[in-house]
Amino acid sequence: MAEHPNRAILARIAQPPHLRVLPFEQNVTVPFYNEVSGDKIYTTSTTLYKGEIDISFVMDDPFWYSVKNILGEQNVTQGYYEESWHDADGQLVSIRNSPDALKIVYEDRIPLGSTTAVDVFLGGDTYASVKYEIWSLIAAEPVYELAEWEEISER
Repeated sequence: MAEHPNRAILARIAQPPHLRVLPFEQNVTVPFYNEVSGDKIYTTSTTLYKGEIDISFVMDDPFWYSVKNILGEQNVTQGYYEESWHDADGQLVSIRNSPDALKIVYEDRIPLGSTTAVDVFLGGDTYASVKYEIWSLIAAEPVYELAEWEEISER
């Protein structure tokens, strides 16, 4: 499991890095493709550094933020979010079967698109507009006709 798969923080280098490295020459091959003569391999050398580097970071804003403000993969044709996501290994898995996703829901209080019960602004141009169906429609900004707005306000 990833430690915090949906959290990020902005950081900058606090002071110049301290380097303890030794340079080594490393021979490498560079392939080129030519339609007339075919593939040709060239050799050259590059510098490979081995050793240690100490880097110190500082976070001006000490608060972490959420990478995603809603979990799930958006079904582009239908507009709603399905309960699947790409885990730390890049595999598309069900959110309910992913320990990392469940940890995000519990610790960070990030909602699933399918469990949104009321219309809510989720931040970052994302608005959940709950329909009568059992799923939520996620859109950039809701646009209502006057008749629709009157119907919504009567609820």
